[in-house]
Amino acid sequence: MPGYFKFLTIMAFYIFYVEKVDVAIVEVGIGGENDCTNIIQNPIVCGITTILGSTIPEIAWHKAGIAKSNCTLLTVEQPPEAIEVIKQRCKEINSKFLIVPSTINSYKWPNSNIKLE
Repeated sequence: MPGYFKFLTIMAFYIFYVEKVDVAIVEVGIGGENDCTNIIQNPIVCGITTILGSTIPEIAWHKAGIAKSNCTLLTVEQPPEAIEVIKQRCKEINSKFLIVPSTINSYKWPNSNIKLE
């Protein structure tokens, strides 16, 4: 069984096919090379900069909008200008900010029993 997002993507494409959809707006999952929506061979429009901004700091500011007050925001290593923006947004809403090294297979939060594997 594929992962949840892959399953939803397959179902969506099947429904588009059955219903003979002429145009579909498809949101990516993880984005980039390994995203399951990347099988679309000839997209007409592709991009986020017109929505999120044209610079790394602008895009980072919008992406950091997912952070909530008194919660922990996790990210992998980012360009320094993105990290500074994300840190500032977290500080503004009293959210903890952690960079999870992308070379690890698991992570345990300091002073807690919470662990990602």
